[in-house]
Amino acid sequence: MLKHIVMWKLEGSEEERAARTQALGEALENLVGNIPSLLGAIARSAVPELENDYDLVLIADFADVDGLNAYQKHPDHVEVAKRIKELSVERAAIDFMI
Repeated sequence: MLKHIVMWKLEGSEEERAARTQALGEALENLVGNIPSLLGAIARSAVPELENDYDLVLIADFADVDGLNAYQKHPDHVEVAKRIKELSVERAAIDFMI
């Protein structure tokens, strides 16, 4: 299984970032069931009471690299990724096999 972890720092005030992380997290999780190679996903906002470098994290599961590649090219993912890119100022990602 391949784990795909992505973190984003969003632009805007604290209130704007909170609303955006909620909406974007829901959009990411809603991709499950719409993209066949996406086996599971969880998207969460950072805990506001703690100091964090990023606002939103995605942890997604795929069978293999081909599954991740298919996900990244899927039109539903491309649409969500475009929205996130417009609202983010920083991104970090890592992929690994378990």
